[in-house]
Amino acid sequence: AASAPAATPPRRRATVISFERRPPMDLCIHRVVYDDTGEVAHLALAARDYAIVGRVSADTLDAVRAAADAGGAAAVDLSGARIHTVHIHCPEGLPMELFVETVLSEVRRALRQADPGTAPMTRGVSEEYGWRDRGWERGGGQFERALSESLRGTGYGPV
Repeated sequence: AASAPAATPPRRRATVISFERRPPMDLCIHRVVYDDTGEVAHLALAARDYAIVGRVSADTLDAVRAAADAGGAAAVDLSGARIHTVHIHCPEGLPMELFVETVLSEVRRALRQADPGTAPMTRGVSEEYGWRDRGWERGGGQFERALSESLRGTGYGPV
C-alpha cells in the first residue's frame, strides 16, 4: 500500500542572513531568521518551496544578523515588498532539451518584462529588466547554461 504524501508545512516569513557551501557534498545552505519567533535555522532552500519577498537595506540586514547572533529576535518590515514565486520544473519523461526549447522564449520574456512604477537596478522606472538586474552577471548565456545544467541534474532550474 502506498503511503500518503507528507503534509506541506505552512509558509513562514524569514530573512536570509547568511549563505555558505558545506562539504563534503558542497551543499548550499542558507541561515535564516524567522520573523514571527526569531528562531534561527539552516536550510537548503534549493530543496524547498519558497517565495522571494524582496531586499532589505544593508543596515537592516546587519541588525537582523546581530540579533540572531546574540540569540534575540529582530523584526523586518517587508509588508510593502513585492512577492515573486519562481518555479520551473521539467515534467518527468519529457526530454530536457525539448522542454527548454519550448519554454525558453517565454521565460526570457518574463524575466525582461517591466514592472510598472518600479525601476530595475540598472535602468529607469518601468523599463525592461536586463540580465544583471535579475542576478545573471554574465548575461543570457550564463542563465541558459545554469538552467539547462540544473534541469538535467535535478529536473528543476533557477529562474
